[in-house]
Order: sequence, then structure tokens, then C-alpha cells
Amino acid sequence: MIKIITTSVLVLVGSVFAGGTFVPDKSVDYKMMYTAEGENLGFQVFFPKNHRSTDKRPVILFFFGGGWTGGTPKRFYQQARGVAKRGLVAISVDYRTKKSHGTTPFECVKDGKSAIRWVRQHADELGIDPNKIVAAGGSAGGHVAACTGVISGHEEEGEDLAISSLPNVMILYNPVIDTTEAGYGLSKVGEDRKTEISPCHHVRKGLPPTLIFHGTVDTTVPFENVERFSKLMKDAGNTCRLVPFNGKTHGFFNGSFFRPGSSDDDFNATMEGSLEFLLELWFPKTQKRPNIVFIMADDMGYGDPGCYNPESKIPTPNMDKLAKQGALFTDAHSSASVCTPSRYGALTGRYCWRTRLKKEVLWITFDEPLIEKDRMTVASLLKENGYTTACIGKWHLGMNFYKNDSDEFARGKNKHMYGKKGVKDVDFSRAAEYSPNDLGFDYSFISGAGHNMEPHCFILNRKPAILPTEWREAKTPTLPDSSGRESHEGWMSPGWIDENADVEFTKKTVEFIEQAHTQNPDKPFFIYLTPVAPHRPCVPTEEFNGETGVGRREDFVAQFDWTVGEVVKVLDRLKISDNTLIIVTSDNGAVAGGKGHSSSGKLKGKKSSLSEGGHRVPFIARWPDKIKKGHVNDTPLCLTGLLATCADLVQKKLPADAGEDSFSFLPALLGKENKNQKNLSIVHHSYFGTFAIRIGDWKLIPGGKTLFNMKTDPYEKTNLYNEQPEKVKMLSDALAKYKKSGRSR
Repeated sequence: MIKIITTSVLVLVGSVFAGGTFVPDKSVDYKMMYTAEGENLGFQVFFPKNHRSTDKRPVILFFFGGGWTGGTPKRFYQQARGVAKRGLVAISVDYRTKKSHGTTPFECVKDGKSAIRWVRQHADELGIDPNKIVAAGGSAGGHVAACTGVISGHEEEGEDLAISSLPNVMILYNPVIDTTEAGYGLSKVGEDRKTEISPCHHVRKGLPPTLIFHGTVDTTVPFENVERFSKLMKDAGNTCRLVPFNGKTHGFFNGSFFRPGSSDDDFNATMEGSLEFLLELWFPKTQKRPNIVFIMADDMGYGDPGCYNPESKIPTPNMDKLAKQGALFTDAHSSASVCTPSRYGALTGRYCWRTRLKKEVLWITFDEPLIEKDRMTVASLLKENGYTTACIGKWHLGMNFYKNDSDEFARGKNKHMYGKKGVKDVDFSRAAEYSPNDLGFDYSFISGAGHNMEPHCFILNRKPAILPTEWREAKTPTLPDSSGRESHEGWMSPGWIDENADVEFTKKTVEFIEQAHTQNPDKPFFIYLTPVAPHRPCVPTEEFNGETGVGRREDFVAQFDWTVGEVVKVLDRLKISDNTLIIVTSDNGAVAGGKGHSSSGKLKGKKSSLSEGGHRVPFIARWPDKIKKGHVNDTPLCLTGLLATCADLVQKKLPADAGEDSFSFLPALLGKENKNQKNLSIVHHSYFGTFAIRIGDWKLIPGGKTLFNMKTDPYEKTNLYNEQPEKVKMLSDALAKYKKSGRSR
């Protein structure tokens, strides 16, 4: 296998390609023909160190230039020795010229084909792979090499034509590629035969992959020739890479061995580029799986980020920049219009209404866990496929903490939704069960159900980071002049401050990324980051309090944007952004905004509802290696699709008992047209346990007897329920089917 050295290229390449002696390891006759020197046509062969005839190495044949008139195989000795040091067998080929044999370019082409055929026929004794033969050459030698791959016929009589003379790859240095008056060589091939061996005039589908190096001010072979040839090759569906060398003339690629005193810089660059091209073709790197960072806000609406709402009162520079660097989706949806069921759907690829939770949310950390231990999650899927996984932020899917001196689990009281009747009998010294660590996450640093629900503490890998020993009363802020709205009573860690929750989650995320990358840079990571912002109580830090001049909620959204920025900064600083898929979204729609700010934009409805404002959410994705910059996509998608998307990323098929409602949105991320995604089925679910269904452009809310065409009426102003009975029936039947069958995919 070729080894490409990527550090300090010029120095290392120079040490490989320049200097030293360039004596062939072996001379071989390949064509029995009397020459002026009384010898047959031969090869000068250069072998890698310790090469054996049992090896199966690639081989590259170099054809010298000289206008088909003269020249010597020594012209390519430096290149041949250099590539031999890098693991290829290299051959500098002698062929007939006008001076040596009184021949024309047509005989040169025949010799080139004979050389390829002979090497393939003797592959076993040479220790080469007959399916990895490269024809290379410069100037007229580049023409010979190109003709072996492009021109049909012109085979030497008496040879075994059952053995192919077609190379597998062509690498051409300032090649003669057009022998008409538009190029070079018309006087040597003749007017009546000017296109017969002119590669530009014989391009067709199925030709070998080709790499061309050419000086832009070449006065012998016009640069236009190779530009035209390259376009013809690509138009025919062939691989052809043209590398221009600005300001360079004919023969710029020659090294100091053939032209003493000249610089080897251009020579080195062409040789390194040649080997990299072959490496890509024959030894493609397995694309490292991307790091995945999934950031989900709590109650951020469609109208909050500036990139979604030009009239937003909230500065969101980091999300706006991310959208410009990646893709912005205009028709993305959470699987429910409130947080617990939406989070369940995102992690499992299954609608939460299929569980015991038919409406509302979990009201306490101590609720019975919703995700079964044997159910596949995004984290368990990725962990099984080589990822390091982390859960940081609000969990809100239930955990089993033990009671004191008991094997029973602590559970919440009835009507805990009002924030009263906190649970006092909890043994925090024992590890919790059904934590994120039991569901595929290697590391977790969470709040059990958000900063407003008990216990008020950070939970690190199943145990509180600081034991909760203080009792907090309901609706009590943790700082003066702050908010305690929707805060529940319960145990609290000493020093707990609501305002610090997202600051700590952000800090832990940055630390995790740094540690994961530093300890094992070749192992990808997955982070499920779920800040509490902008959920009530809206408690922005002092830095962001008053940032918008609109209200605490809007300030909290600005702080969420800061979190996004901090994550992006560490990815950029570590130089791992290019192969990191970062998604920024929200678990559901927003509550009402303040002072003229429309948190849902122009969408109808808010959090908890079946209207678009309840579940249509921002969705921004950046993955520089794969996602086109500034791409705006109206393809419908649902957050339940995260599991199937990750399965596609690791090239695994989901089992039948996993991701029952998960449809991959990877094609949409990559900007590929996908009819199935355009006609995606999404079942919407409200806080109150009611349903809506979307298929393609049509959305039905059965309980309200409303039908909307979302393509023409995204703001749900025109009810078509009575005008489109066939659509109503189609959607109603589909919803009934999905409920009964236990799956929608």
C-alpha cells in the first residue's frame, strides 16, 4: 500500500523524490526489435525495497518526451526511483522515435500499447497487480500514455490481443492531447491523419481515471487543449482531474536529475499529487464517522432565532452564523408539543403516546422511567458502533432513585404538576437506576427534569454531584430579583443556583469534547445536549439579563445562542468542525413572547397545541464536509428521525423492534431529493393527548375537523375539511392504521 506522508510535505517529499542515485534495479526487453544500437526495446525497472515476485503492487510506466523525435528513458529515472521508495514498481520505458528508428508518432503509440500488454502478461514475475497499471508520461510521452487509454486499434501485429493493452489509470504531465492545428504535432501526423491518434477526438464513456498536470503558459501544448480534454472526459462520465500550474511553461515537471541546477519544487508537487491521486483511487480512506452534537433547546420557538424571523427581537448571532455555514430547515417538527414526549421520541425514534404517557409530561425526576432498558436509543446505537456518548442537560424521562433504607423506588405525589408535595424520602447516596448511563450514554451530567423540578441538583453518572441536603419551597427563586415561576418544592444541593444550570451544562460539554478528542482523536463522539433555556423560570445569567430589552424569556434565548457559540468555538479550535454534524433545534414550540416579540413567528399556536406553533421548530444543521453552505430546505422532517439518521450514518439497518416511527433525514441533510421524505408521515400529539397527522402537504386535526394544505397555507388560515373529503379519509385511515399497528415505518 502506498504511504502518503502529509507532514512537512516539501521536505519529506524532497527526501523521497530528490537527490541520491537513480540506477535501475533491472533491465528487461519487452519488444523484440532491432534498434540502431543493436538492442531490443527495453524497460528500466525500479523496485521498492525488499520487493518480491509474490507481491501484488501497483506499477507505473513512464514514457519520456521529445516530440516523438528523440528522448531517453533517463528523463523519468528520478520519478521512477521516488515512487519505488513509496511502494510502487516503476518502469521507465524505451520506445521508437524518429532519431532512433525513423518512425512516426503512430509507431510510438503501438510501442506504448505493447509495453502495457507485456507488463500485464508478466505480472506474476514482476510482482505487480495486473489491474493496477498506470500509464504516465510527459509531453509526447504524455501523448503515448494517453493513447494507450483512449485510442482504439494501433496494436502491434503478432501480439496476443487477448491480453489488454489498456491501462487502469493515466497520469499526464503537459501532454500532447490534440494533434490537429489546435494543438501540437500536426506536421508529424499529417493533415489526412490529424485526428487518428488525437486523444481529444476519441473521448467516450468508460475511459481510465486520468490526472493531468499542465502549465498555464505552456506555448508548446496550449493549456486550452487539456481544459477541453478534461471537460470532454467529465461530460462523458469519466474521472479526470486537471491540476493547473500557474505561470509554468512546458517541461516544468522535470526534476534536478534531468535538469541539473533546477529547483525540485514543481517536480515534488507533481509527484506528490500523483501518489495522492492513486491513493484515493486504490486505497480510499474509510471516511471517519462524523462527531455528532445534537443541541435541543427547551421551548424555543420558530420565531426566536433571527435566521427564522427577521423581525425577532433576540440577537442570535451564533445560530444565524451556523445557518449560513450549513442548512436551515423550514418544515421540521418535534414529535409532540411538550417536552417529555418529544425527548422520548428524539432518543428512541418512537412516538411517546405508544407508552403509558398518553398526555401531559412527567412531573418529577422520580417518575417511573419511560424508556425501557432493552430499547434501542440513539446513544446505544452509536455506542455499539464505536462512538463515545454523552448526555448533558435536562433529562425529564424518569429515573429510579431508592427510598431510604428500602429497595423501593421513590415516586412523586399526585398533582405534583402544581409544584407541591415534594418527595422527601429519597436516598441520594445510592446510585439511581434507569439513568442515561443505562441507555447507551457513557457519560451523563444532567438535571433530572429541568432546573424547575426536584431534585434541584446536578446528577453525575447516576449520583448527585453534590448531595441535596437543603429543602426548597415551591416558586422560590435562588437569587434575589430572579424568577421562581414554575419551580417545584423539593431537595436541593447546597449552593444550587438556577441561573448556573446552563452555564455548567455548557462548560461540561466543552470539557467532554476536549477530553474525548484528546484521549482518542480517531474515535467519534455523540453529545445529546439539552439546555434548560428558555423554559420557565426564565433565569438568564447577569451577562444576559436585560440583553434584549424585551423580557427574561428572550434574554434566556440569547443565552442559549451563547451556548451554541461556545460549542462551535471548541470544535473550531480543535479543528474538528469539518467532520462534525451539529444540529440545533427545540423540543417543541414556544410560550408567548414579550413586548412585541412573536416567539412563533407567523405560525398559529404555541407550545402544547396541535397548531404549527406548537411543534414546528427551528432546525439548523452544519457539517462542512457534507452539507452545502447556506442551504435552505423545505423538506418535512421529524425529530423522531434522529435514530434512523444515525443508523444511516453508521450504515446499520434498524431492527424491527426499534425506531418504529423513525425516518432518516440524512438525504435531506445532504441536499438530496427524496420523494419518500417529501411525503413523510408525521403524527403530531398535544399536551392534552389529542392527535393530528401530516402526510406530504396535507395536515388533518380530526378533533377540530380541520384540514390544511401546508404548502400553500403554512399559517393554517383556510380550513379545507369540507372541500377535500378524500384527503380527510386518507389521513384519518392512516392515523388509525399507525395507532393500531404500533408503527408508522
